[in-house]
Amino acid sequence: MALPIAPTPILSGKYAEEFNRKIEYGLKNPVYPVPTPKLDHAKRLVKEYADKIKEMQKSIDDKCFLDDISEIAEDFKAVDYQDMTL
Repeated sequence: MALPIAPTPILSGKYAEEFNRKIEYGLKNPVYPVPTPKLDHAKRLVKEYADKIKEMQKSIDDKCFLDDISEIAEDFKAVDYQDMTL
C-alpha cells in the first residue's frame, strides 16, 4: 500500500526569515557549473591518495617496530648477565 504524501511544511517566524535570507543570499551569489574531472584525472588522484596512505602506514609501522626494538634493548640492558651461569 502506498504511503500518503506529507503536506508541505509552512515556515513561520524566525525560520521563515532565515529561509528568506538564505534565498536572497543565493540569488546574489549564483553558482556556476563546475567541470567534472576526467576519469584519468580522478584515477590519478585516487592512486596518489592511496600511495600517501600507504606511505603514512609504513612510517607508522617502522616507528612502532623501532619502538619495539628499543624496548627490547632496554630489557636486555636491565638483565644482569654476571649472575647467569652456563
